[in-house]
Amino acid sequence: MGEHVQQLARLRTATATGVLPRDLGIWALDLLAELEPAAERVERRNELLHAAAARLSGSTWARARRLERELAELDALPRRRTRASDDDGIREVLARALEADPETPRSLRHLYRVLAR
Repeated sequence: MGEHVQQLARLRTATATGVLPRDLGIWALDLLAELEPAAERVERRNELLHAAAARLSGSTWARARRLERELAELDALPRRRTRASDDDGIREVLARALEADPETPRSLRHLYRVLAR
């Protein structure tokens, strides 16, 4: 039996019993995220990038530069995505953006374009 078939069978059992194992819940959420239309993922990602930038002062360019640095830190240390390690909450919001869309832009110019909209 294929993985999807096995997981769907487990999901049916979990629904009937009212007990959802953590790994099965994660699998279901990951599958739903894959099925979500790209435009919705990008919109949610951009909203989160704007939310992170709203916590910062300075010009749009300066805020984009800070987001670029924070994203680089998250890419270098992925385990930091699961905990808020910064006082201003920027990394936590950016980690949510990366979860919404792993293709979140990393370049300064692209971040600037997103924030300028």
